[in-house]
Amino acid sequence: MELIGRLKAKDPDHKVYETSLPPADVPHPFYYIEELRAPDNRTSKREVMQEVYHSVSVWHDNPDKTSEVLKMLALIGECVREMERDGTHSYTWMIMDTGMRCFPDNVSGQVGTAAKTKYVHGIYEIHMKQIGSR
Repeated sequence: MELIGRLKAKDPDHKVYETSLPPADVPHPFYYIEELRAPDNRTSKREVMQEVYHSVSVWHDNPDKTSEVLKMLALIGECVREMERDGTHSYTWMIMDTGMRCFPDNVSGQVGTAAKTKYVHGIYEIHMKQIGSR
């Protein structure tokens, strides 16, 4: 996925996870691709058009580091705007909508234990539309 590659290149100091949340003992903060949704493609006489929805989270285990989470969310936005400006290897894209949220998550804990860790959870949501081939 293009977005993961761009995030890894721009921020090599933080890991990007995409299939499942990592174990509790991995270093924080990190990126997590929460959701990738692509409704059924629509075909016109000339080309296939698609819309893609991404939700990318940033998790930090130190509630005092909200500013670091916000910087990482801003970096996701930079990567998305670059994808719109430069296109990807096969397509050109239009950003339809983006938004971000950052909030404390005081209820998460390691499964099977009573220990709770306070986290900061940031979410960057993206809605993109393929507008042509490259």
